[in-house]
Amino acid sequence: MEHEFYAHSRSGKPSQDWHRLEDHLRAVAEMARAFANDFGAGEWDYLAGLWHDLGKYAIRPQMAFTQSRRLTDRRTAKVEMSR
Repeated sequence: MEHEFYAHSRSGKPSQDWHRLEDHLRAVAEMARAFANDFGAGEWDYLAGLWHDLGKYAIRPQMAFTQSRRLTDRRTAKVEMSR
């Protein structure tokens, strides 16, 4: 089973309506490229757009999307991951 990763959640909406991380990263990368093409840095900004939220692939940010409370420390994260 493949795990979904999210960039943004929408309050009161099911996870099917949330912004998928891959879609978000690609959209930002394309916008950054379009902006930076004017001064010859389109490819660099495309990469920056792809990388700007890579940390959201980590467990803690994803758990914050799927649980009712944010994790505040590593001990809590380990307990939550062991369930």
